[in-house]
Amino acid sequence: ADGTSAAIAIAIADGQVVVGREDGTVALFGKNAEVLRRFVGHSGAVERVRFGPDDAIYSGGVDGLVMRHDPIDGQSHVVGRHEGGVWGL
Repeated sequence: ADGTSAAIAIAIADGQVVVGREDGTVALFGKNAEVLRRFVGHSGAVERVRFGPDDAIYSGGVDGLVMRHDPIDGQSHVVGRHEGGVWGL
């Protein structure tokens, strides 16, 4: 992703911002607006993002996937699949 894809979903916690984009990427920004991590895995727009109680980032997209992204090691894993898009987490 080149950073020009529109933000669709935004979550804020402890000065960090996570953004879901229409190109299927999820980006984690730090307190100074620097990109800390960029995650891939969705095949379509990311409609929902949130910080989880386990300090991971969760995202849901129009591709029906729910993904868990680890901000420490940068790994992403599918944790759920749905028919149609994911509109809430």
